[in-house]
Amino acid sequence: MVDNDLLSMVELYIKTNLKDKDLMEDLMKIGEVLEKNLIILTSFEKYVKELLSGQLEWGPVHKDKFWKNNIKKFEDNDFHLIKKIIDLIKSKQSSEKTIAIACYDIGEFARFHTWGKR
Repeated sequence: MVDNDLLSMVELYIKTNLKDKDLMEDLMKIGEVLEKNLIILTSFEKYVKELLSGQLEWGPVHKDKFWKNNIKKFEDNDFHLIKKIIDLIKSKQSSEKTIAIACYDIGEFARFHTWGKR
């Protein structure tokens, strides 16, 4: 849904003033549901995609609310994502901004995870 920008497509169709009232109502309902749930459903996936790209950008996935809601997911695969964050910090190819954001993320992990400070 995110990669194909479904919400924008729904909004575009709503703006075209469709004659079919049932279709218009359905599109509006779909749009409402997407708006309410898009961030919740995809924030972790967005984070993983960004992390694996090697280029971190400040945004909602680098805030304490994200870490509070997703902290347990970082335990998967023997803390694989935490290791990726550390790799970004150590990498000579990482930009200063990426290193700063990765350091912030490690700090958030340490702050919210039971074993984070170990």
